[in-house]
Amino acid sequence: MVRNSLLFVIVIEIMVIHTEAREVLLMRSLSSYSRLLAVTARNIKACHSCLIDKVGVERIHLVAINEDTLLYLIKSRNSITESFLFQCNNSGRFCQLQTQVEKFPPYSLILWHNPVLEFAISIFSTHMDDTIPDTSPNKNVGKELSNLQSYRKIPSFLFFDDTQTMYHRRNNIAKTGNDQMEWNQIGNPTVLHEQLVSAAKDSIAPRPARQYSRPVERCFYSCSRTIKCERCLALHSISLGVRAYSFTTVKRGFEFVFAFPSFYTPSRIQNNCAEKYCISLNSLSSTTCNNLDRIFPQDKKTLRHLGNLANRVENKIAMAKPDQFQGFVSSQEDLYFRHLLSEPDTGVDSEIKPSNFAKHVKLREEIQAIEEFLDQTKITCLRIETDQKFRLRFMHCLIKSVGDKTKVILIRSTSLTQQVIFLESTLVTADFGKYCKEDYSGSSITAANDPHSFCEYYRTKYKINVYLYPELSTLAKAKPQREPCILVSHQTACQKRCGECVKTCLNAIHKGWKSIQLTYSSLFWGPIEQNTWTMVDTVLLQCVKQSFCSRIQLLPAMVCKKHEEITRLHTNWQRDTDCLANCTVRNARAMSKFDTETDKVWPSDDHAFSGPASFLDRTAFMVAYNANIPKECVRCLIIRTEVFFFYESEGERFGYVWMRPTFADLLKPCVSKSSCTELWFAENFEHLAISDYMRPWSVLDIGDKKHSIT
Repeated sequence: MVRNSLLFVIVIEIMVIHTEAREVLLMRSLSSYSRLLAVTARNIKACHSCLIDKVGVERIHLVAINEDTLLYLIKSRNSITESFLFQCNNSGRFCQLQTQVEKFPPYSLILWHNPVLEFAISIFSTHMDDTIPDTSPNKNVGKELSNLQSYRKIPSFLFFDDTQTMYHRRNNIAKTGNDQMEWNQIGNPTVLHEQLVSAAKDSIAPRPARQYSRPVERCFYSCSRTIKCERCLALHSISLGVRAYSFTTVKRGFEFVFAFPSFYTPSRIQNNCAEKYCISLNSLSSTTCNNLDRIFPQDKKTLRHLGNLANRVENKIAMAKPDQFQGFVSSQEDLYFRHLLSEPDTGVDSEIKPSNFAKHVKLREEIQAIEEFLDQTKITCLRIETDQKFRLRFMHCLIKSVGDKTKVILIRSTSLTQQVIFLESTLVTADFGKYCKEDYSGSSITAANDPHSFCEYYRTKYKINVYLYPELSTLAKAKPQREPCILVSHQTACQKRCGECVKTCLNAIHKGWKSIQLTYSSLFWGPIEQNTWTMVDTVLLQCVKQSFCSRIQLLPAMVCKKHEEITRLHTNWQRDTDCLANCTVRNARAMSKFDTETDKVWPSDDHAFSGPASFLDRTAFMVAYNANIPKECVRCLIIRTEVFFFYESEGERFGYVWMRPTFADLLKPCVSKSSCTELWFAENFEHLAISDYMRPWSVLDIGDKKHSIT
């Protein structure tokens, strides 16, 4: 028992001893915005993981819980609704958007005297104006809307989203009317094509060696759609963005086609993105791409135009603050994408890997069905309305009712209320979807009075939602850390192979790394900036890509420094058990143990909530935990706040996390016999600055993995 308490005491000791200056390093991507998101979840862990790992939410703060409704303050892209409906709202298996407004938490329960929440709720309430009449509702509707109406009581503060705060606070650049118009065009899905000016000729993405060639429209098929896949494909797009088209088929349910202009060959793109990020990625023929552009003739121009608008704004920030713009690269995806951008292109096409070719053969039927559909000239459209909980099942029911496995339906738009679908004209009969409407009550299928006129107008006039990732252009400029802290994860069965691989790679490049205790861990100290990317790329390609290790991630140097101190003291104390008599907290008054009776923000800090944007800018605290089941403790913390690193002492019940503070009421369920028995933090301990390039962890990050810090 004495030895089991060593790590917990050491972590507390380290947190009390160190009181250093805080440096907040903030970086923002202009393609992200802050907003509120209300969901209802059967499985909170699965919902939280889906939002981070599949939708790509960059910041996620749980601000209130009311029965089965979770209200998040998130930072994400404008395309979150469509991505959420396809990725997370899988027949309600993970979670769905909360539309039962009577279950919304009253706004008074979630205002923590923090202006940014008031701003967010203010915008949230103004969005309700389209659906809630200004006149008094009838009695039946009044009960359902009472909580939602309460949000309107908040004064209409001006909400500075991340784009505006970036301009005003970081670069001191006056936001002109033209700038605002550009960003409105990027984020507005209902702007007519005629309102868009002709696309500029400049491309965003770096070109490969053969720069004399013109960009070619590339189309790829995938049976899934995730943020990581979209970003990988966008990396090869001259606009750093993609167009996404959703299809429903009898065999697989939902399938996707991505289109974008590129200088890269299909085989190069496929080998870079397949398997790791895009499931069953296969290139489609140039004829298919041409047919897609024939059906939706303006979409290609929209992607090029909006991509250049986004790039223009990113360049303004880069020119104003070049040092700040070269941000911190953290995630494995960004490390890999940076490697691809820096990798010299020889101009020689790479062969498609045999595994990819085998998948292409197996998927030939699905791909052929989509290609044949796009080759049709007689296509019509319908409006579909159904409850979001059943939308995927309803769409699948429609295509199954056709009775032909070779037919597909193209879903042109996705919203909470309705979709517009395109299908072969011969499939639309008087009883089309009859049994589906009976099975899913409340669903409807509507044809326009003049289908040809409506469908023609819809497919040629309204702007497609494109998915832009202009921040990818900064990866090639990213400066390496002078003191790299590399986190390597591995499956338990691969612990030995992963550790040996990392050691071999690092020894071949730099002899100055340190190992931490008995783990396969290394610390690099001193000015070794010139070797950082070489080391990272070597471990990434030799150890992670070969499946010896499961993940590589860069962390702030402070994480390694503090962990080294804890490990060193832990080792020394194990050698001299008499030292335990002196292992008491030096300043007990500076320590704060989580109190289940408190109703304040925890860990608390006077500087953590000082301004309008501070809620999203908060630094992370080192929080020590004592737990009967450590992983259950960490999982609970992950889904209720933002966690960026955790450590569990092997064979013990103690460890620590780097986490952001949140409301104490939300953390109380984590303090129990089955989760965290104790939580501590030091009030004057140094905080960890969180870059925008660092993503919070999901519960998937602490599965069957052990971590090594190098």
